[in-house]
Amino acid sequence: MNNGNKHIDFEELIGKYLSGEAQADEISQLEGWVKESQQNEKTFADLKKLWILSGINAKSSTINVDNEWQILKAKMFTANQDLGFEKEKGKIRTLRPLLRYAAIFIILAVLAGVLFYMLSRPATEELTAINSIITATLPDGSEVTLNLGSKLIYPSKFTGDSRMLELEGDAFFSVTPNKEKPFIVRAGSAEVKVLGTSFYLNAKPGLSSVEVVVSTGKVSFKTGRQEVFLEAGDKGIFNKTKGSLSKEANEDENYISWKTKKLIFNNERLEMVFHKIEQTYGTKIQVLNPEILDCRLTATFDNQPVAIVMEIIEATFGFEISGQNGLVLISGSDCTK
Repeated sequence: MNNGNKHIDFEELIGKYLSGEAQADEISQLEGWVKESQQNEKTFADLKKLWILSGINAKSSTINVDNEWQILKAKMFTANQDLGFEKEKGKIRTLRPLLRYAAIFIILAVLAGVLFYMLSRPATEELTAINSIITATLPDGSEVTLNLGSKLIYPSKFTGDSRMLELEGDAFFSVTPNKEKPFIVRAGSAEVKVLGTSFYLNAKPGLSSVEVVVSTGKVSFKTGRQEVFLEAGDKGIFNKTKGSLSKEANEDENYISWKTKKLIFNNERLEMVFHKIEQTYGTKIQVLNPEILDCRLTATFDNQPVAIVMEIIEATFGFEISGQNGLVLISGSDCTK
């Protein structure tokens, strides 16, 4: 730093500049100081950003701060551009001295707020089922089972007046009761709120709906201003395309077969049977004769390997079932023949 700059309080000078009170010689000193080093330039840029963003927040709560900052940042100086100090016909805008202190106060307040947020925000955990289904115990003793490809984000410790989690994919929750701290799972714009119960939440990306099936107890299922209350045996459906929320009786006994490996079919068409087997075991089935999809099956498979399940179906209908390139190939005749 120049010897002439040794005794200059540049934090106060930046405050004067941001409030529009700096004189021409002070602006010149500040410009020289900023250009002395990359660190000085970064300090000035960071403080100017905080000043700009504080002004944006004061004007409107709906402005996209990130977008506004990208626009404003383009106007700020770089190493090879003018610093952007405002001048009008050789005169510097002057405002009341109070603005200088307001600038410094806002900068310090924003910095303090950011620091407080970073220090007070609880650490988060991320649970991802990449290669297999995962069952884990959460900090409150609740249990979650994540289906393949699903991700759950939750705090390392539940603090405050709720237990908040975020789910992408599908999972089954068995929640430890706590009337003082509701258990809330968010999935996009949908939210499930319970005190102590067990339920299945399907929020897989790419699906047109988010579904909740209640196994025990009661839950609140809501999105925006819409809300439905579900009890054991109910299914809640949020249609993302229509934006509608509804409930109905759950008629799918196999909604968590991926977790239990138990399949129950009662005069079910083979098209649905094969679909459930694919979901349960993560296998792919290809039917060479579409007519056999209308055949119907009544059977129960309780935690049996997929190979055994397919052998039973093969023997029942006289199909020919083989494996090829990771696919289960099924050929045979219409059941009526």
